[in-house]
Amino acid sequence: MDFITVCYINDLPQMKIQARSLDKFLKKFPIGRIIVIVNGYFEICQSYFEQEIRACYGSLADRVELIDGNQLLPNLILSESYFNQMRLKIMIANQLTSEYVCILDSKNFLSCEWEITDLIDDQGRMRATFDDAAHPDWQQASEESFKLFGLDEFKHIKLAPHTPFLVQTDILKTVANVPNLIFTWKTKPLVEFLMVTAAIFERDGTLDKTYWSDRHRWTISVWPGELGTYDVLDVDGIVKTLLNDEVKVLSLGLHRKCFLLARPHIIHSFKVIWERLGLATFEESDKIIDQMKRYNFAFVGKRLK
Repeated sequence: MDFITVCYINDLPQMKIQARSLDKFLKKFPIGRIIVIVNGYFEICQSYFEQEIRACYGSLADRVELIDGNQLLPNLILSESYFNQMRLKIMIANQLTSEYVCILDSKNFLSCEWEITDLIDDQGRMRATFDDAAHPDWQQASEESFKLFGLDEFKHIKLAPHTPFLVQTDILKTVANVPNLIFTWKTKPLVEFLMVTAAIFERDGTLDKTYWSDRHRWTISVWPGELGTYDVLDVDGIVKTLLNDEVKVLSLGLHRKCFLLARPHIIHSFKVIWERLGLATFEESDKIIDQMKRYNFAFVGKRLK
């Protein structure tokens, strides 16, 4: 299984946590390639990555490939970083050869040891979370994705568009090779994982041949809009919510903006989680969070130090 992360310049400090988690929790996992795609400002990111991040991959450090997003998406427009992130996850497909791909965001880190049986069942189906594609936030993008694959009937079930996201390389290539995809993407509200959903429906007529779900929350992410949910909890309550002992949560995700907006006790709980998982000491966490807060890379004349 290949591991792909698309990284924007503002997310670089947090990549240290992801790197350490891959080294620690993939000891028993059949890893293919580990690829980090840089979404803009490649020279600055490359310098910081080599100085600060690569060593955090530990035993995996020599296997990590750093790719300039401009190689995959020529004339990458920096002001479209959010859309570029989606496009780059698709456009890497033609360079991959493993059967499966695990797509990560910079915010993700593994929270326990992974085994292949956690993600792939005995029929070769991948683990997923199913969601309602008819939700107002996603309906238009879902409809456009289905039209892209010539499907008139809109399905009301989709793969939840969050990371980690597992996909067959062949399906990712099917999406990447849609004629005039990038031009169409500039005129239609397409979402990468919804296009994957549509491609599978076009091939199989169902998601059930490709994915399985046990309805458990096997991955949890904290977004800025959810901070109010955690604000009413104390540090122990937040840690117990995210490091759930009753269900094997395979990964966590802490959006960068949470560190800018959250109250101190919530940020402290994130540091406790990193420390308990053995991913960072409190001193190291303080440095990472300080870098995330201090640097505004709209002014990229400054380098991370």
